[in-house]
Amino acid sequence: MAGRLHMSSSALTKRVQRLEAQVGVTLVARGPQVCSPSPRRAAVVRAFRS
Repeated sequence: MAGRLHMSSSALTKRVQRLEAQVGVTLVARGPQVCSPSPRRAAVVRAFRS
């Protein structure tokens, strides 16, 4: 996803973490394999494009 948003993965991680802190919701499930459910992923993409 970082490439699609034209940013590094570390920058994307920091922005997602900041957004999660602001809204009080975990947007990305972290673990051995990072995943984001479709509605949450779409919300993250929209948030970064605005």
